[in-house]
Formats: sequence, C-alpha cells, structure tokens
Amino acid sequence: MKSYKPIFLCVLSATLLILSFPGYNFYIIAWIALVPFMIAIRKARFCDAALLSFLTGVVFYYSLIYWMNYVAFAATFFLVFYLAVYFVLFGIYARTCLDRQLPAFIKCVLPAVFWAF
Repeated sequence: MKSYKPIFLCVLSATLLILSFPGYNFYIIAWIALVPFMIAIRKARFCDAALLSFLTGVVFYYSLIYWMNYVAFAATFFLVFYLAVYFVLFGIYARTCLDRQLPAFIKCVLPAVFWAF
C-alpha cells in the first residue's frame, strides 16, 4: 500500500508558505514552513523527490497567483509550471545534500539557499 504521508507533508509545507505571506500575516511560520517538505523528500527516491517538489511548487505558486485566472487563464498554468521548476531544482539539491553526511549547519542553511535564489 502506497503511503500518502509525503504528499500530505508537501501540501502542508506549501500551505504554511502561503500563510506566511502578507495576506494572512503569519510571517513567523516562514521559519518552519519548509520543514515538512524536507522531511518528505529526505528518504524519497530521486524521481519521487522531484515529483514531490513539483507538487509543492504547483500548490504554492498557484495559490499565490490565482488572480491571474481572471486575466489570462492559459498563461496562469504555464507560469505556475515554470515557477514550480524552481522548487524541483531546490528539491533535487536538498535531497542530494540530505543524503550526504554533511554538518548540521549546512542542512539548516538549505531553506535560506532556496529563498536566496
């Protein structure tokens, strides 16, 4: 039986990221928003980590730019998929770093690396 826990963790992480934005003003959540995402991809296979990262990116970015559906419906989906690629790149990078025996400091800095780019 397939576990849905990683999918739930990725959607939870996207939701926490959404809540940290100005419309909701739970900005303190941004400090822990990527933790469920990191837990989900930590033991996932490479392809699964990429798909989970893509799911997180799609949920996050679609929730941020939902208003574009009223302006350009088709462009919204292209933009969401394009922006979700950034999550995929970060997910692959984070998965690779979490695999190796790196110091805890480097693992703690991973979310900051994500937001820097």
